[in-house]
Amino acid sequence: AERSGTRRGIGVVMDACGVRWWVVCVFFFNDTATTEIYTLSLHDALPILKKAKILVVEDERVVATDIEESLRGLGYAVVGAAASGVSAIRRAVETEPDLVLMDIKLKGAMDGVDAAGEVHDRLGIPVVFLTAYADEEILDRAKLTSPSGYVLKPFDERALRSAVEIALHRHPEERKLAESEH
Repeated sequence: AERSGTRRGIGVVMDACGVRWWVVCVFFFNDTATTEIYTLSLHDALPILKKAKILVVEDERVVATDIEESLRGLGYAVVGAAASGVSAIRRAVETEPDLVLMDIKLKGAMDGVDAAGEVHDRLGIPVVFLTAYADEEILDRAKLTSPSGYVLKPFDERALRSAVEIALHRHPEERKLAESEH
């Protein structure tokens, strides 16, 4: 557990062979530095090197900003935001996110369920619903889009992070399975 006032610095350097990565963690507390060095395989180092890119689809600007700030605080890269289903699809094509966080009630004729179906089917991008709606009819429609998660508002960062991490972890495996079935 980190003590109050602790700061962390992490540097990643590739060794000469290009097979192993060195992760150097420097912990500071009251002007005292402690260094820990770890070696990781390339597979284990990739999550450190690459922030997941997330598109936020939310029609309420204040809520969208709160979600974006939470995601950045959790270490993710927010590649854009959209307030309608049509703009969500367009932004997903433009930004190629690793994941889309999608509200269900959006501006315009296309709601988040329809937009999620398009994003998932046409682009193969996983979608996690982040919504205040959980009635049976909406859940039944949402399930048809094969969502990677469903988080109810108001959300806490632990629930958001868990849903995002599980979706990002499962997506490559699900893609491989789908490709092997064709």
